[in-house]
Amino acid sequence: MNHHKKCSNLISEKCSKLLDGYSMLKSGLFAVSVIIGVFILAAPFFNAEEKYEQANMDVETEISAFDETKTPASVPPQYARNKMQKSFGQV
Repeated sequence: MNHHKKCSNLISEKCSKLLDGYSMLKSGLFAVSVIIGVFILAAPFFNAEEKYEQANMDVETEISAFDETKTPASVPPQYARNKMQKSFGQV
């Protein structure tokens, strides 16, 4: 009977050490998750100026509308005519 009680005490000691290690692991994971959460929630405040600079667009002048009566100087009239015929399936 004494031997059985000794084994029981030994097993309960090992289980308690194992549970202590498990609770330490849970506490460590919780602390890491809290640190990561704080970092994710606080990150926009630290780089907000940089994001604003990237999102800020330069104002550009508007390009004038294409005049349909004139063909651009870089495109020969025959080339433009051929392209138009091809696009309408006349070739």
